[in-house]
Amino acid sequence: DWINGTAGSVSAGPATIFYLDNDAQNGAYQTLLVAPDTVTPEEDDSVVVNNSEGFIGGFLYDTAIGGTTIEGGVWEFNMYAYVSDASAVSTLILDIFKVVTYAGTVAITGTGTSRTATVTGSTPFVAGDANASAHLASFLQTPNGTFQITAYTSSTVVTIETDNAYVNESGVAFTLHRVLFSVESQEINQLTTPLLYAIDTAQTSFAINATDKLALRVYGKTTHTSNVTVHITHNSVDHYSHFHAPIIARHND
Repeated sequence: DWINGTAGSVSAGPATIFYLDNDAQNGAYQTLLVAPDTVTPEEDDSVVVNNSEGFIGGFLYDTAIGGTTIEGGVWEFNMYAYVSDASAVSTLILDIFKVVTYAGTVAITGTGTSRTATVTGSTPFVAGDANASAHLASFLQTPNGTFQITAYTSSTVVTIETDNAYVNESGVAFTLHRVLFSVESQEINQLTTPLLYAIDTAQTSFAINATDKLALRVYGKTTHTSNVTVHITHNSVDHYSHFHAPIIARHND
């Protein structure tokens, strides 16, 4: 069974299917594959929300896309999802990012949940990287985490949001995740077992560098004023979340 989203005109250009996978990546992300991993048992990722939204998981295609443009066209997301309570409106929010590599290293300083990131060896940051909304901000990825940029100081210094328990890193390589677009699913009413939800969105072309990669961040959201668990599933053969993008993938992991 499945539930369709709003239909759009299908792009005439080539498309690549990206499959959500459970293999770990740097920055606490999981993997995007261009060939499905049907051997690994089905994985269930979830978040508990209460009249709010929360982060379910991030997925990285850790290979350069190549070329200088992602062509305009329809992105088709096929997400297997379910919720613990369907008495209010619960949805998924899907954010797509290009992942940009820069020269130099980054050092994180400070304590608590708001810290300073200082880059040496390049000038990667722009004012537009900082935003209070996770769906509009850029993210700084280091070997040990991926952090929302909340304030801009200069082309080499920004403020990031971290967990209290995060241990500062220094002199490490980094990438910047810059958002391309965000899309919200239709209402999720399925209980107990995953159901396929199809979410289509037509997007313009995006300029990229040949070395850029691709990332997906998935959030669960509800209007319910009691706890609701929002689930997605991937891997195995029955409930494998994936999406079609107007990209020619030149490599496979």
